[in-house]
Amino acid sequence: MNPKDESINLVVNKLLKKFKPTQIKINDYWEGDLCAIGFSDINEIYMVYISTYDRETNKYYVSLDNLLAGNDNLYETIEVFENISYSKLENIIFSHLINR
Repeated sequence: MNPKDESINLVVNKLLKKFKPTQIKINDYWEGDLCAIGFSDINEIYMVYISTYDRETNKYYVSLDNLLAGNDNLYETIEVFENISYSKLENIIFSHLINR
């Protein structure tokens, strides 16, 4: 496994300080993408994919995904956000993973 880019590591560390391990968990289905990571709710029904592909702007690409009914490993993208700030990222994670 390749180490993740520092840009995504910083985001992960900030999010893990903000949210409790009983609220979210890391899901790294993108080991080959060094600037991406996923977070899910504890039951892994809802997923937030985060990418720091444009490290120069400190903005994020985010995809909201839901587990397809009857399939343990297949998620469907329901919404995409581009060029969002870190504070907006926190709000999205809270809304999609915790406040359901």
